[in-house]
Amino acid sequence: MKLWKGWGVKRVSLGVQSLCDEELLWLKRTHTAKRALWAIDRLLHFGFHVSGDLMFGLAGQSLRKWHTSLSNLVHSGVTHISIYQLSIEEGSVWGKNPPSGVQNGYVHYRWAQWYLEKSGFSQYEIASFSRPGYECRDNQAYWFEKNVLPLGPSAWGI
Repeated sequence: MKLWKGWGVKRVSLGVQSLCDEELLWLKRTHTAKRALWAIDRLLHFGFHVSGDLMFGLAGQSLRKWHTSLSNLVHSGVTHISIYQLSIEEGSVWGKNPPSGVQNGYVHYRWAQWYLEKSGFSQYEIASFSRPGYECRDNQAYWFEKNVLPLGPSAWGI
């Protein structure tokens, strides 16, 4: 992490997905909620701005579980949150054998908009919320057709 800081990296985005262990198991993720919060804490300790991604519309995801994930992420100290509805792509493992119980997600999305605004986050894109002054610069670079250097296994850029 010291190397990243030396290179000028200021923000790290984590694919948290959920802060409910049963949802992480259903998503076949290898981390736990505790491990995700630990990673956020370590990144904050090293002085990074941290963004966390969460998913909604999962099978069996109640508003109570969604609140748990959002609340824990808000209180972890992140400066940016992205929320994404589960999408099942044609040709993927789940596309060939869709899981049962996947939800529409509309209520979860609207509730997140309300809760995040109440918690001091402003929505500036359909899936992006930030504390004031912490909007994602690579999103803004995309809007204005500027180059970015993507790093990491799921990173992309122009």
